[in-house]
Parts: sequence; structure tokens; C-alpha cells
Amino acid sequence: MLGTGFAYVWSTMIVGAWGATAASTVTYLAPVVGVILGVLVLHESLHWNEPVGGAIVVLGILLSQGRLRWPLRERGSASEKLTV
Repeated sequence: MLGTGFAYVWSTMIVGAWGATAASTVTYLAPVVGVILGVLVLHESLHWNEPVGGAIVVLGILLSQGRLRWPLRERGSASEKLTV
């Protein structure tokens, strides 16, 4: 009961500080941590698609939290833009 209560209070504080969207993205890291621990502790084999999937998950988290932005492209030169 103490551990669950502590986790609930901590989770509520994180949602209050970060917002619901950013706080919920933390749950996507559980499989990544599971694969890492499986390789390090249980000596499981690592295939090429697992690190690629982990990188996609981390990039998705960074993008959704606004910590990483897509490079912006110019939508045409100044002469191509229409003025009203």
C-alpha cells in the first residue's frame, strides 16, 4: 500500500508539472528498458530491429514533448509569395 500510494502521488505530481501528454509518454519507455535489461541481465540476443524500434520510440517521445523539432523548409522564395 505504501509503494502504490507513493507511486500515485508521484504520478499526480508529474502530470501536474509536465502535463498529461508529456507524462504519458514515459510509459513508452518500458519495453525499451525491458529489452536493454534482457540483453544485459539475461544475456538475450539482440537483433537489428530492436535498437531501431527503440530509437523510433525515443524519437517519437522527443517529438511529442516538443524537445525535438522537424527541420522547417522554406515554402518558396519571396518572389513566389503572393501579397494580398
